[in-house]
Amino acid sequence: MGKRSFERMPANISTLMLYGNILYSGTVLNLSEKGMFVSSKVHFPSDTMLAISISEGIIISASVKWVQKTSSRYSIGVELLYPSKEYLKLVESCRVG
Repeated sequence: MGKRSFERMPANISTLMLYGNILYSGTVLNLSEKGMFVSSKVHFPSDTMLAISISEGIIISASVKWVQKTSSRYSIGVELLYPSKEYLKLVESCRVG
């Protein structure tokens, strides 16, 4: 596996994910400028489109790239489609904080 294009920052951020008309909760465990690693009790199929809400009202469109089951939870890798300036500031604060 090659080196990632964007550095991953550790995180522990509660999140809400909108899929269809239902909100699901999860925790962002790491993030980068273009992606996130999220833990959730819900399995989302690959290529599912989600709206993800994280700290301070930041909402991001994302596509599920992979899912793995770990005990009673799912590990979910998502690609962010159009990260906002506010989201990129959050990533930067995780880098220096």
